[in-house]
Amino acid sequence: IHYAGDLSQVGPLAAVDCPVMDAELMQLTLTRFLRQRQESTFRRPPALLLTDVDQLRQDAQQELAGFLHLPGVELPTISTASRSLHKLAAKGRFRQDLAFALSTFTLLVPPLHKRADDVPLLAQYFLEQHNARGGRQHSGFASDALELLLLYPWPGNVDELAAIVRQACEQAPGSTITA
Repeated sequence: IHYAGDLSQVGPLAAVDCPVMDAELMQLTLTRFLRQRQESTFRRPPALLLTDVDQLRQDAQQELAGFLHLPGVELPTISTASRSLHKLAAKGRFRQDLAFALSTFTLLVPPLHKRADDVPLLAQYFLEQHNARGGRQHSGFASDALELLLLYPWPGNVDELAAIVRQACEQAPGSTITA
């Protein structure tokens, strides 16, 4: 979403791993981000990617909300969550104002077990990511390996698929990943 369009005019996307953030680390991260953003020469400014924002601690939520509501500060933000921020807010486990600020446009992606057609494409993507890091290169997956990937229920979703592909690449004796 962030990198759509002319890539030479788009600032970087800064990932923030929300489960490890406390108020102090959030403040430091956002202050640095805003400072770098002011120095940016891109037509479309850098943006924040808040991963697993539904796991953000209360003190860090307070800090983030403060930055998002600063007058004159535009903070382009993309966030990911596995649970509805509005439902968490209704239960008192997430700030309601922050849930609204981060949920202006929502894309619901079904769990991996409900989109089996994506498994081979995602597996190949993760394999290519592994290849790009250097080391032994892998050409793809044997049909028996793909069959096993398609049969698995993926309770850990895409993260689990990425971990399994990474492990398969490290353990594969040849260039093709087999069952």
